[in-house]
Amino acid sequence: MNEKNELNEIDLLDLFIPIWKHKKAFFGLCVAIVTLAVVYALGVPQQFKSSATIMTLEQQSGGGGLSSLLASSPLAGMAGGLGGGSSMNTMTSLLKSRTMAENVFQKLRNDLLADWFPQDWDAANQKWKNTKQEPPKEQVLISNLIQSVSVSPGVKDKTTADISATFGNPELSKKVVAAYLDELTILLNKKDLTVAQRNKNFLEQQLINNKETLLESAKELNDF
Repeated sequence: MNEKNELNEIDLLDLFIPIWKHKKAFFGLCVAIVTLAVVYALGVPQQFKSSATIMTLEQQSGGGGLSSLLASSPLAGMAGGLGGGSSMNTMTSLLKSRTMAENVFQKLRNDLLADWFPQDWDAANQKWKNTKQEPPKEQVLISNLIQSVSVSPGVKDKTTADISATFGNPELSKKVVAAYLDELTILLNKKDLTVAQRNKNFLEQQLINNKETLLESAKELNDF
């Protein structure tokens, strides 16, 4: 037993002696690694992330208020042609669309270019400093915006979604998320108006058809 302890002590000493002999080299290596890590951390531009969660209320009946009303009326047969409300899939598709990114880019163009090209873009006058140099293509800039924005389904359930934006300016991150939500509201309102108009046209046509049917039935009764 004593021999094993002596062997362990000898082994540890054999390992420690070379390290002690080259302690300066090991210390220098540690200092170099720490220095490189600090330089890298300071050299990487800071990124700020802003996020928001959107939520929609899924209707258990699967239809809108007008559909529910018609379902309990003599016009129940018409309800099948009416569209339901905007689902979360619709919202996330709109948020990820290029049309959405184009609208947000046009709204925040000056702020975005100032963040991406601080040395080349004159934010005060909203123009490029070097007029002789060809500016980046707008489609490329819009693609950059799309890459800076993330849209993902909610973690808890299917009725939520998360949208986040990451930029070097924290205020810009907030502005981008807010602009996306504003544009989403605008697009959904347009969609709802379109659906409402389509539903109105559908109802009007159904009423005309039913009226013609009733008139024909009345005529047949009179003839009888």
